[in-house]
Amino acid sequence: MDWTATILKTTGTNLHPAYPLEGVNLIGVCTRQRAVFERTLFWRNAKHEAMRSGTWKYLKEGGNAHLFNLTEDPGEKTDLKAEQPAAFENLKTAYQKWNSQMLPLPAPAAPAEARLARLQQAETQSSAQRRRAQPDAL
Repeated sequence: MDWTATILKTTGTNLHPAYPLEGVNLIGVCTRQRAVFERTLFWRNAKHEAMRSGTWKYLKEGGNAHLFNLTEDPGEKTDLKAEQPAAFENLKTAYQKWNSQMLPLPAPAAPAEARLARLQQAETQSSAQRRRAQPDAL
């Protein structure tokens, strides 16, 4: 991410060569010593896969993929996938190439009830272990 690269540079921290970043240092842009520049951005989470390149945005959510022109449609209301199949396929392919180089996403978190039950079970086990570890009172 760009913020990671920016913070590392700002703090004088050297990046470990085994862990390269794809983000760029934005301190020049933030201090107006460098003009804002365009570049392709990729991101993903448990619900969305996306990339932006120029005016185009590729978005996949819930198994459905979309193409938007963010200059003409900043609210992402008009899916242009059918009208611009070449642009859609180019972005989709670029996203898939990028995604194939990323670590897998973590498994989805368990529902809150399941997490609470596990915490309660762990506390019960911990309490039982503490009681066994204490010598009997004379």
